[in-house]
Amino acid sequence: MNSAVNTIEDMQGAVSRLIAALRNWRVALIALVALAQAGVLVWLVAGRERLLSTGREITLDVKPVDPRSLFRGDYVILGYDISQVPLVMFDREPHKGDAVYVTLAREGEGWKAKAATAKRPAGVTPEDVVLAARVRFVSRGGSPTELVTLSYGIESFFVPEGTGRAIETEIRPGKVKAHVVIGDDGTAALKGLTVDGQRIEAEPLL
Repeated sequence: MNSAVNTIEDMQGAVSRLIAALRNWRVALIALVALAQAGVLVWLVAGRERLLSTGREITLDVKPVDPRSLFRGDYVILGYDISQVPLVMFDREPHKGDAVYVTLAREGEGWKAKAATAKRPAGVTPEDVVLAARVRFVSRGGSPTELVTLSYGIESFFVPEGTGRAIETEIRPGKVKAHVVIGDDGTAALKGLTVDGQRIEAEPLL
């Protein structure tokens, strides 16, 4: 009888130790995941700050799409002339989701796309810049003016709450410029907007 009781107590003790170990393991796993997420965030912030401080800055005319965010105050979704590039400009057939590189050349006070390639082009002149992009849509109408819609990661800009629609109003007559910083690898980031002569700096990630 005592032996059976001891066996049951031993089993209960083993179960209790196992539960405690699982709890400790779960806590450790949660802490590890949180630490990894924090590390990724720090890496993203550091990379963006490095890009903003060392990248080459250009200015682009912008176009509005949507002035409101449900998640973080007001924002404007921005379009650019370079957001749509003629299909004939690509060195090979693009498809949705493809990573591409767009070479920009200065034209007057602005910038225009002059080439789109699947790989980063070599021998780019100092006067030109290369932006990394992602293909969002390819028109297939059979027209010589078919366009490829691209995303550069500079299509949204958060602004002080309540000012999104006011900025959108200024975009329509061409009174808004985007200040874009480009890294050596073609990565782009929005540094700020100039709205009717007044500059608004991009919000920090943290």
